[in-house]
Amino acid sequence: MSIKKYIILLEDFLSKKIDTNKFEQIFLQIFKDEEIFYSEIEFQVLDKLFGDVDAYCNDPNLIEDPEFEITEEELRLSAKKTLDQLVELENI
Repeated sequence: MSIKKYIILLEDFLSKKIDTNKFEQIFLQIFKDEEIFYSEIEFQVLDKLFGDVDAYCNDPNLIEDPEFEITEEELRLSAKKTLDQLVELENI
């Protein structure tokens, strides 16, 4: 597994080169297709983002339980945190 593809995807999302729906679609596909993670920490970082992507609701009016559903703003904050962690892991 290469975390570089996740870093590029996160950078594209955070710079708004791709919209939230496209990010969600691409991230879920590559994460689910991943056959092996090189380290438990990589998996934990990406799995946390997976949970947030899964909890993302594109219509704030449809959020019934803020404990289990997140807004685009919250997803972007999670993506930024994930990007920072992956860049740090890449530099180890």
